[in-house]
Amino acid sequence: MQKKQVVVYRALPPDVEADLASRFELSCFARVTDENRAAFLDATARAHGLIGASLPLGEAELARAHDLQVVSTVSAGYDTIDLDYLNRRGILLAHTPDALTETTADTVFALILSSARRVVELARYGMAAKAAQLRRHGDARRLAVLLATVIYLEAKAVDDALELLDLLMVTELVGRAERQADKERARRHPRLARASAKVAAAVEILLEADGWGETVSLAEVWEAIDAVVPRAELKAAVTTITGIVPPPDADDDGSGGPSWPAGSSRSAAS
Repeated sequence: MQKKQVVVYRALPPDVEADLASRFELSCFARVTDENRAAFLDATARAHGLIGASLPLGEAELARAHDLQVVSTVSAGYDTIDLDYLNRRGILLAHTPDALTETTADTVFALILSSARRVVELARYGMAAKAAQLRRHGDARRLAVLLATVIYLEAKAVDDALELLDLLMVTELVGRAERQADKERARRHPRLARASAKVAAAVEILLEADGWGETVSLAEVWEAIDAVVPRAELKAAVTTITGIVPPPDADDDGSGGPSWPAGSSRSAAS
């Protein structure tokens, strides 16, 4: 049975991604940016499900996703998602409402206490105090110091863990994508070399034709080129090169389109 298509639009932990890949056909985007937005929308158009976070999703992004059944946001909030549009389409929305419930409750409780009981000062004292100092306090005072210290350490541990998780997700998935891109470029190099050799042979004949005299015809030039590189192979080689190598007027990021003047090699090769 054919797997359903799922688009991941935010970096996920590797084990989660692996589990999804065993069940669905995945298209992964560590982050959706201006550079890959068109590819993301193309993948979304074929998707049955989306999973990610921190990306606005509404009619503009989902109008082409005719098979979309569920959107899952890896967050407690869902303010970036157009609920009215999902309801009109009958698309299910999933989120993680209880992921931070206990942490939020602890933080609120600490804030309440800090306004009346100076929890921050107690936590700092607990972090710096020695065991002998704590033993000199009464049970109530000692318990207050320990509680304030635990709340502080828990909040700091959660913050550090979230920062580390975000770093690991981005570096792991982005690094994996870059390695895959390197492999793809390496795979394309032999094709590029073969195609370049064919085009070079044709250009060499074309340059030699400049010295054949003024009476030489275009048909004779093409006949000489066909003897070295058949026209169909030459056309395929030009297509391979233009599909891999950025055009001469491209920006540093490879954007920009080629400008083919009338009568150029592309029109001739056609």
